[in-house]
Amino acid sequence: MIVVAAGKASLGHAADAGPASAAIAMQTLQVLVTSVGGGLAMAAGLSVLPALGTSTARGMLIRTAMQVSTCRWSRSGSC
Repeated sequence: MIVVAAGKASLGHAADAGPASAAIAMQTLQVLVTSVGGGLAMAAGLSVLPALGTSTARGMLIRTAMQVSTCRWSRSGSC
């Protein structure tokens, strides 16, 4: 995982500082932290999904998501 993150970090602007630089190290750390954060967010969402099947708030959540989805892409802009 660290090798993949370092490879990804060395493909961006941090590579301008050289192959063994502090910029590459910081970019590698940022890639690792954001991937862990994204994984935690996905795991949290997936752990909540089974509880929504029996929740009374499920219908309201779906309606709200549909309203936000249709309002965001509405051409008229009147939501």
